[in-house]
Amino acid sequence: MSDKMMEYQEAVFENIKHVNEYGQEFWYSRELQKALEYIEFNKFLPVIKKAMKACEQSGNNVEDHFAQVSEMVRIGSESQKILDHMGSTELAANLFRATQTDEKLRRERVIGKESAGEVHYEVGKKVRQTIAELGGTMPEDLPTPRKSIKQIEREEAKRVEKA
Repeated sequence: MSDKMMEYQEAVFENIKHVNEYGQEFWYSRELQKALEYIEFNKFLPVIKKAMKACEQSGNNVEDHFAQVSEMVRIGSESQKILDHMGSTELAANLFRATQTDEKLRRERVIGKESAGEVHYEVGKKVRQTIAELGGTMPEDLPTPRKSIKQIEREEAKRVEKA
């Protein structure tokens, strides 16, 4: 793995790191899920369980490293499409990153998973850098809309029917 890729991965984890009142670092599983690009939390749960098992097998007390935290899921069922719960700013940033990555992969005729990963990293880094330079809010810090696009569409359809 390239040094750039390692730096990117470290930056991703640093951006979602929390520190408690005792100076101890920790991460929330739902934020890790997103950072590791698991769309559905239930598909990420086996990863957590494997990490807990590895912790235990290495002689550590699992309870010292994995706290059970209950968090209300604002977007409802994890089976819903995640893009339906993004605001326009986050959708635009994701679309821009995706289209620019696709264009660069095609233009430079990138072949191979590792090379493609590096292109994704480079484009993502530039997009985040641009957001920061413009004084924008990073996507992970944007508020999640309370209603999904599908829910808004249903409500609008009902409103039109009544009119």
